[in-house]
Amino acid sequence: MQTSGAINALALPKGSKLACELCGEAARETDWVGIHGKICGLLAALRSPPGFLGSEEERAARAAEEDELKHELLAVARREGHRLLYEGHNERAMPAALHSLRFAIEIYGPDHIDLVPSYLLLGEASIGLDRFSAGERYLSLARWAVLKTPDCPKIILAQLHRNFGLLYAAQGKHGEALKELAEDVYYSSSVFGPKHINATTGHFQMGNVFLQLNKQPAALAVFELVTSVWRTYLTAAFNDPAFLAANPIDEAKQAEAMQMLLRIAAVREDIFGPHAEPFGELNFVLALLHHFLGNLAKAATYASTALQVYHAQEKVSADVTDEIEALIAAIDDEIAAA
Repeated sequence: MQTSGAINALALPKGSKLACELCGEAARETDWVGIHGKICGLLAALRSPPGFLGSEEERAARAAEEDELKHELLAVARREGHRLLYEGHNERAMPAALHSLRFAIEIYGPDHIDLVPSYLLLGEASIGLDRFSAGERYLSLARWAVLKTPDCPKIILAQLHRNFGLLYAAQGKHGEALKELAEDVYYSSSVFGPKHINATTGHFQMGNVFLQLNKQPAALAVFELVTSVWRTYLTAAFNDPAFLAANPIDEAKQAEAMQMLLRIAAVREDIFGPHAEPFGELNFVLALLHHFLGNLAKAATYASTALQVYHAQEKVSADVTDEIEALIAAIDDEIAAA
């Protein structure tokens, strides 16, 4: 669905409120540039009058349709909220997080374990906005729901510990942050395996805490793990379309990968310099990621930089330069065919 550009609230008559002409949903400026454009069509379908439903079968079919729409709205709101967070748009992520909680309550009721991901999303957005008290309240609601749920899924436990780790890190409680993030790594690794892309987030956040503590070797070690896992995944995706079909990632995960790899590249450049092999490796991995996302011009720039860095080394594996040259050739072919 197409949406209009940014809304100037000052241009509206006094007392007017932003509202969507299609679904009638009230919206703030942050909604219009954040979540609303993603869910407007679904909201309109949900809000549309069903017409006369004369039979029990028709009423049941409408109820099933509404339930399916609510589940889709919940999934979109959570996915978009995470994407906005990873891109650094904490203010825009807040409406998405609030929508996700609203839909979760409509689906599951006010006291259910499936509300936890929405509480965590709200908590993370609040932490990113330095609203620590609000963040802690949301995380406490999530923890209370977890405590009341026997056999809580490990992935939810991982996310809960991760967000408490983010909270404590933002508050300067580094020891507590590392303990929480270690629990995240434990639970994520037990679900996906220790060298899976879904287990890299906790390691990445631990690396950031180590940097805050001026523990560069420890930070570089966990960042190396994150880089290695993503390099393996992106290389496999580049070489084998069947691998990508079997192991897809959504927009939120793509945005998270970009956030992590750019941060690690900046750290390596600061520590080792722009001509060192560790920085060259990150340029190669970023080239793979941009190629994966279809950003061919950026992929070409990163790949060229990576090749220059590797060629400047006294000793370099021919396999690495062959990989980069193969990527550059593929990018050139795709640009020529576009």
